[in-house]
Amino acid sequence: MYLTLSDFEIFFACIPSTLSNMTLDQKIGQLLHPCIQPSVSEAARTETLGGVEPGGIFLFSGTREEFQQTTRWFQANSSVPMIVSSDLEHGAGRMILDASIFPGTMALGATDDEDLAYEMGRAAATNA
Repeated sequence: MYLTLSDFEIFFACIPSTLSNMTLDQKIGQLLHPCIQPSVSEAARTETLGGVEPGGIFLFSGTREEFQQTTRWFQANSSVPMIVSSDLEHGAGRMILDASIFPGTMALGATDDEDLAYEMGRAAATNA
């Protein structure tokens, strides 16, 4: 799926109204991006946040199912869509325990093979 200019126009058009409807605490929360272990319970997630609604989360290692459940839980408990990040520069397997791990980007660059780089990126994108 590719985004079009009209997709961005729609997205950016809703920002002023979203911000005007947020409390100061929610706006401050948008600046935060806590590190989360996907295997922890919902109670532990809630305690970690301490009542703050962060703008995003960084996920440490876990299974694919834990990543999906944790991401869904945070998105469902946020009034604004969250940014979800993790260390995936060697493929999803670096953090998602049941996914593929790829060689480092220095090794990939040393091959000087653009087709191989493309295929690695494609495989990494579809593997997560």
